[in-house]
Amino acid sequence: MKKCMVFIFLTVTLAVLPAQTAPNAEQIAYYKQTAVVDQNKNRSNGDNTGQFIAFTKMGCYDSNKEGYDVGNGFLEYKGLDNNIHVYDGKTYWGQGSYFFNSDFSRLNIRTATGITYVYEKTSAPSGAVTSAKIAQKSAPAANTSPVYTPPPVINPSASGGGSTVNDRIQCNSCKGTGRCTACKGNYESVCNDCNGRGKRVVGYGTNATYDTCVVCNGSGKKYCVICADFRNNRLNYNPGKCGICKGKGYIN
Repeated sequence: MKKCMVFIFLTVTLAVLPAQTAPNAEQIAYYKQTAVVDQNKNRSNGDNTGQFIAFTKMGCYDSNKEGYDVGNGFLEYKGLDNNIHVYDGKTYWGQGSYFFNSDFSRLNIRTATGITYVYEKTSAPSGAVTSAKIAQKSAPAANTSPVYTPPPVINPSASGGGSTVNDRIQCNSCKGTGRCTACKGNYESVCNDCNGRGKRVVGYGTNATYDTCVVCNGSGKKYCVICADFRNNRLNYNPGKCGICKGKGYIN
């Protein structure tokens, strides 16, 4: 008898969930789309495409197999609600939420339009190198330089024999700016959870105490979770710079 997969519909008030340190930091997992549930709760088969998801202590984002951001957006960890891990932010489909079950083997992606995409954690296929769904960037203006410029034709009969010219391909992630796609180079800012104080009030009245802010770890500062997460010591640590081209603006 075929086992029926139970789908969990969630009603979560994200604003009431306390800020917490997210689990699975520094891990990358692969999830395959197995079903789609529309606004009327009609269920259909998924397209079987997969997404790599990289986790930090602050949240998660779609990535390639090495953990580099693909530009779909970052989702902040909101906490554990009814044994469901809740993440909220920008997704491939726009603003939305990621809901993981307790052991992170199942993922429901809820979009702002009410559609839910069901994913299951699995091993990545041998040929998979990045997430299947990557948001398209805006097309360049008509008067901008093309992404790829052909090398010049060198006439071997010319005096001096010519010189070697390196071909350069513009980085498709940062569009040649060399800046991080998440923070646009502004990787450090004031922690908005403690307003830069490094401490937060816990409790009420005479029972109130000041505890170290768990978001900034007492520093009073917030760093870009993609390029400069100092606390997590990310492998692609490169503050303010694009993680794909290392700030050069081109990939070779």
